[in-house]
Amino acid sequence: MAYRHLLRAIQQHVTSSTGNGLWKEYAKEQFRRNAGEKDGRKVQELVQLAEEYATLVEDVHAHKELLFSYNIGVERNQRDMMEKTARRVGLELPKQDT
Repeated sequence: MAYRHLLRAIQQHVTSSTGNGLWKEYAKEQFRRNAGEKDGRKVQELVQLAEEYATLVEDVHAHKELLFSYNIGVERNQRDMMEKTARRVGLELPKQDT
């Protein structure tokens, strides 16, 4: 369950946005490496770690979306942010000749 949750979170929020499958492959490799673990306590720690990482990935994505919704996002174009803010208060930025 933790394995699927982690892979799903990585696929939805990391791999799909970056196009880079390294995180997913790393997670798979870690699970395979520890597949033969016999110590129940160690297994529980690894499962907990996977769940916590999946939750972290999902929460970072949610936080980023929240920042974007308040025009605090760093990755967005400055002009787009200004236009969105102006529209929110009923104004429109002048058109630029390019």
